[in-house]
Amino acid sequence: MERHYEATQFVIATRQPSKLIPPIESRCFPVPMRAPTHEETVGVLETVVGREDVEYDDDGLEYVAGYGDGDLRRAILGAQTAAEGEGAVTMDAAYEALGDVGMADEVEAMLSAADAGEFADARSGLDDLLYDEGFEGEAVLRELLETARGHYDGDELARLYELAGEVDLEMTEGNTDRVHLGRLLAELGR
Repeated sequence: MERHYEATQFVIATRQPSKLIPPIESRCFPVPMRAPTHEETVGVLETVVGREDVEYDDDGLEYVAGYGDGDLRRAILGAQTAAEGEGAVTMDAAYEALGDVGMADEVEAMLSAADAGEFADARSGLDDLLYDEGFEGEAVLRELLETARGHYDGDELARLYELAGEVDLEMTEGNTDRVHLGRLLAELGR
């Protein structure tokens, strides 16, 4: 990078520029991009399913675009999930395939393992969500807090929210969500 700077350019696309290490960030010229509109997302999905020769209808594409909620990657993964699970991206197929997409059961198991002091099992569940399923750390933390409301009460819940606030700050400043969420799970088991 230093040696060939005159003839080499890098393009780094990220949704979390604060996670770039300072030596890389200092050499970057930020170009903010807006999220795609709903109509643009539908257009991209139509192109993708057309090229993949997947059966679809307009309502199915609209549903999947709404599922993506401005995140094109999530919308494309939603269309892929519907196509693989139901064989089409129609309204019924998309609703059937995406209606159960979530992580509540996995997070519940993770919390139970952490409470029992089984950190390896809890972190294994975390790894599944982050690496195998592709969820972002913020989404896992949000689901963890939602699940925790039915799992804890009083001082335990307040302690968890305080810890979650620290972890959320660390995730915005740090490089890997796994380390910070792992710390939260370890603290729960302590």
